[in-house]
Amino acid sequence: MGASSYLAGKSERDLKKSKDENHDGGETPLGDGLATFAAFILVGFVPVIIYVLDAALNLSVDATTLFAISCFMTGATFMAIGIVKGQTTKTNQLRSAVETLALGSIAAVLAYVLGDVLAQALGTK
Repeated sequence: MGASSYLAGKSERDLKKSKDENHDGGETPLGDGLATFAAFILVGFVPVIIYVLDAALNLSVDATTLFAISCFMTGATFMAIGIVKGQTTKTNQLRSAVETLALGSIAAVLAYVLGDVLAQALGTK
């Protein structure tokens, strides 16, 4: 995702440059790519945090509770991202939050199902 952000930003800047448009704002494709990469690392860690804390602090929380907490934290993170997106783009924040939650949830369910299918196919489940 960081690479796609880099390429998208570079393409946008190249297009503006070819049209002799001024580009202001100080962003660079490398900076955009690194920021996107860092954001994906941080946000991608959210569903795992509760499992790491459980293991590190030896809390012995049951798997169902850990999964529920992980889902809630992930959903809250998607909502927060949507709110920030709405503020940034000056669009309806609630609509943006719900849209981001829906898209993120669909992606999460697909990833979970794919992982389950692969585990069964590889005989690890």
